[in-house]
Amino acid sequence: MLGGKRDIIYDSDGSLSLYFDGVNRTKTTMIAKYPHIYSDNPNHCFAPSNTSLWDDTWLCDSSLIIRRIMITNLIGSSYYYSFNGVTMYVAPIQN
Repeated sequence: MLGGKRDIIYDSDGSLSLYFDGVNRTKTTMIAKYPHIYSDNPNHCFAPSNTSLWDDTWLCDSSLIIRRIMITNLIGSSYYYSFNGVTMYVAPIQN
């Protein structure tokens, strides 16, 4: 894969949030290298107490549902160039 490494870690019991900023939160999501999620949700995502230990990682509370979608194995290289640089818009489905 091309590009930098990005991570989404789901913490269901709150054990990682204690190491992050000392506050116990359950069902959190740790995101690494997704600055747009952090900047768009300042009331729901938190920066670490010590930024040098966490390498561009933020903690988001349970009110945000974060999922990653990856599309692989497009048919033929011509399809890659058709979608390269095109913005993808995703909306949650209510039902």
